[in-house]
Amino acid sequence: MTDFESVAIRRALRSDVDALKAVERDALVTAGGVHVVPRDWPDLLTRKGIFTYIAEDETPFGMVTSGPPQESFLDDEKTGEILAHFLREGYQGHGLGRKLLVHGVSVIKRRDSARAVIWVPEAADRALRVVEALGFEALGATREINRADGTVVEQCLALDCAKWF
Repeated sequence: MTDFESVAIRRALRSDVDALKAVERDALVTAGGVHVVPRDWPDLLTRKGIFTYIAEDETPFGMVTSGPPQESFLDDEKTGEILAHFLREGYQGHGLGRKLLVHGVSVIKRRDSARAVIWVPEAADRALRVVEALGFEALGATREINRADGTVVEQCLALDCAKWF
């Protein structure tokens, strides 16, 4: 880890699939037992309307992905979704996760969405604090994702982009 002087955020390339998988895996290992459904990075990097950005110094340490909402009840052409947001443990607590999230919301706003949503596992206290500090509020929707290693319960939070910036 560095002192964050040389941190950059750039658009992810298809050649970054292994780095994205590693960031996701490393972030989940240190998430205190929070289970998240792994993303299909090769698919996400090739789908139209989905934008993934990597934060890196010497190596990638975080990422954010924005795109259209994945749940049909949110698909109103005015809502964008943060589809993924991960940060390796050694980089947490320095405002870098917030910076990535701001970048993801900025992409959603630039694509003329009035609202940004994000699904966060209910057990992910740290992630909830970061999201709520930016002004996301609980939408009142939850979803359960059944996996071989258990059920993941996620809550949906929303941000009014017009009030944000």
